[in-house]
Amino acid sequence: MSNSKKDFDFGELKAVLEDAYAIGEITRIESITCDEEELLLANDFLPKSNGSNDSVDVRTSFRIFAETGEYFLKTVSSWIDDSRLRDVETFIEWFNRRSTSPSPVLIVSKGGYNHIKKNGARYQLFSFIQQEKRYVWMKPEMTSSDCTFSGALLAKIHLSAFQFEEEVASSRSTMFQDSPALSVKSDIPFRETYESLFEHVYSRWTHKHPLLSRVRHSNRPLLARFGMAAHIVSCQNDERLLTLVHGDYHPGNILFSRTDDGHISGSVVDFDHMRWEHPFYDIAYALIMFARKPVTNSDTTDVSSFGMQRIDWSLARSFIDGYVNALRSIPSDSIKLQSFKSELVKTDANLLGWYMNLGCYLILAWAAEKVNFGSDSFSEVYLGVLEMSYHLLCDDAFHYAEKIWSASMNESPV
Repeated sequence: MSNSKKDFDFGELKAVLEDAYAIGEITRIESITCDEEELLLANDFLPKSNGSNDSVDVRTSFRIFAETGEYFLKTVSSWIDDSRLRDVETFIEWFNRRSTSPSPVLIVSKGGYNHIKKNGARYQLFSFIQQEKRYVWMKPEMTSSDCTFSGALLAKIHLSAFQFEEEVASSRSTMFQDSPALSVKSDIPFRETYESLFEHVYSRWTHKHPLLSRVRHSNRPLLARFGMAAHIVSCQNDERLLTLVHGDYHPGNILFSRTDDGHISGSVVDFDHMRWEHPFYDIAYALIMFARKPVTNSDTTDVSSFGMQRIDWSLARSFIDGYVNALRSIPSDSIKLQSFKSELVKTDANLLGWYMNLGCYLILAWAAEKVNFGSDSFSEVYLGVLEMSYHLLCDDAFHYAEKIWSASMNESPV
């Protein structure tokens, strides 16, 4: 788990940052609420002043007010080893140099490092970008225009990553080398932890959430279908396009802003999960994260009914249209980017639905782990995510993704 606020007080943090970075005197430090806390605060499940003590302790990001400006301090995920972190930071610096929109700039320390270490944890300091609204991925509140913009932004990330790959081609064999095939990364560890995680969840929470009994009885067929999805994706990837993907593309990782005339802009953050994958990995995961709606007559602003969500295929089409239209805007003389588009066009659209299956399984496993090991303050949220992902898997309508992708691609030549 990531280190949190209780690893040091703000006085110690202030001294560490002032010593490490040329940002002058720090006048104020604010810890930033996590998504789970935002969701609960909006529904009066936590005190609005400071949240519960448990929730404050799990905050891992901070807003820094200093002489030279405002900054964002991010705790690096504990599972990322130093070599992978260097790869991520290399891409962030490369991407920022070429970005045409304001993006959080990774601040280099006085010693020339992209991150600092304290109490066994690592921290990155970025310039602070003000966003108009903070979206919590667990709530189905994205608009069609938000989805269209987010799809286009993801396409730009993929195109940039594809260019980056070309520039570091000689280093590809070593960059992100701990990014194994999905069938290995997601299948074997998932099978090893799935049952033990869920057994604990069942024994502790079934009395409160009867749905868990159904999940338990579905355990074996769910695992069998997960193995099938992982196998199909792995076989496809042996022959198809692989590039660097973001790995955790959801509304909370986009800093949305709007101009006076209503134009949407934004920048992407948190590249910790970057890996070599097919672009459908990001697209499928994003469709789950961006394109959801409440089940009829259910109020998902209420945490107790939060799990009652389904895919909104109209929003999914908006997201895919945004992505595909960005591909259409590639200049004809950009041979490298045209090759990316050509390879993506040739991909079997059916693969997108399988990736959506995998995305739901991974979310299901994340929720189970969080219920088991996460803060008790957020148990209702994690159980809601578990319920939501289970219903999405049982609904099994991901074949619509193939139809929407094909329709968007065929609307006009890509």
